[in-house]
Amino acid sequence: MAMLIPYQVDYSVKNTAKTLGFSKKRVTFNFGFADQAAINRGEHGPACRGSEHELTFVWSLKTGKRQLLIDDKDLHFSESGQNGWTADRTWQHAFALKDKLTGQAHRVHFISQPVNFPSDRPFDMKIGGVSYFDF
Repeated sequence: MAMLIPYQVDYSVKNTAKTLGFSKKRVTFNFGFADQAAINRGEHGPACRGSEHELTFVWSLKTGKRQLLIDDKDLHFSESGQNGWTADRTWQHAFALKDKLTGQAHRVHFISQPVNFPSDRPFDMKIGGVSYFDF
């Protein structure tokens, strides 16, 4: 079995509400799984880039609506019916993501407002229990 080597591509948090800009967030994690065959051939850097993905979380703090997309496809939608400012700050969702090159499924875990996480990173994504920020 190939070793899982996730890597970071890009991370962003944007305020997207039309009137009260900070009341709606769009969080994007771009990441990939390294091409194990390229690594085994002794290649380095960009030559080892494998299957890449984009995880997007859209969250309305006003209404509590949450949408999670993977590679622009709907993965989850829910609505807490609670004000996101006070009652809806912590939310988590886990799912399996298939590596396009190997066909292996990996557990991905998205977390908003993780406990004990630095305030400048209120969102996290983990693969195999490893934080995106530690890839």
